[in-house]
Amino acid sequence: MGDENGPFCSSVTSSSSDQQKLVSFSQWLLDIGDREIGVSCDGVAEIEISPELALTHVRNPIQAIVSSTCPSLLDNLHSDDYFNDKAIMILLWRISDSVVRMISLVFSLFCLFSSSFSQASAKDFCVADYTAPISPSGFSCKDPSKVTVNDFVFSGLDVPGNSSKIFKFGFKSTFDSQLPGLNGLGFSLARADFEKGGVVPIHAHPDASEISLVLDGKVTFGFISSDNTVYQKSLVKGDVFVVPQGLLHYAFNEGDTPAPVIVGFSSSNPSVQTTDLALFRSNLASQVITSSTLINEQEVKRLKAIFGGSG
Repeated sequence: MGDENGPFCSSVTSSSSDQQKLVSFSQWLLDIGDREIGVSCDGVAEIEISPELALTHVRNPIQAIVSSTCPSLLDNLHSDDYFNDKAIMILLWRISDSVVRMISLVFSLFCLFSSSFSQASAKDFCVADYTAPISPSGFSCKDPSKVTVNDFVFSGLDVPGNSSKIFKFGFKSTFDSQLPGLNGLGFSLARADFEKGGVVPIHAHPDASEISLVLDGKVTFGFISSDNTVYQKSLVKGDVFVVPQGLLHYAFNEGDTPAPVIVGFSSSNPSVQTTDLALFRSNLASQVITSSTLINEQEVKRLKAIFGGSG
């Protein structure tokens, strides 16, 4: 049954007996989706898998399965003709079009979201290889034979980061781009230093939650929920503050001394979008900003001059 689409995606040419087995199997799949499978376990069966069907030495099992069985799946997600003659879709005269689309969606989600699974799950670790191309899912894995203990060590958080002249705030990160052993682990660390009067402007991390530990001084932390409720608290040495993923948040030093803070993220390379920079360091037209924020155009242009924006 093999063809260029893979051994399980070839056209249906099986006997009536095989077709009946496929019908039964497809109904079983549908029953699972409808939560109609509720019987107790009826035993254990050993199934021998042919060596030519085995996938070995792969970093991402889900992606390998999809690529092996249906290499052209993602290129044909919106093609009805592609799914109409595939055995993996069982016998289409027994399955409605909506179910066919649901199954194709499941397969596409397996492939699209497989990159979000930790690369480290299939092995002990996936140390970042800075010499290899970077993919949307992160760094490639370094050859294990070339990994050393230094790949898991970072030094420097004892020293404050360079402070912003505008916000009087310094930041030193320990992300996977600085510590290769973090790659694929899903967390990272940073040091934030607030000068007297220092502030972290309103910003968000679309792909990470945040936790902060105040080492000294007095810092006010806050975030704004999606229903525009503000959660704000003044913290001192030893206090911890958590910000849920994706929410706008901020912090400022309300004490009379510098305040160092250790910050953790639920991503090895968290992204960030700062409201001030998005508006006033971009080339978004001043008139658009004025219309959408009600800030007068003269003030918008003044802020663009400060932050280096245009438009």
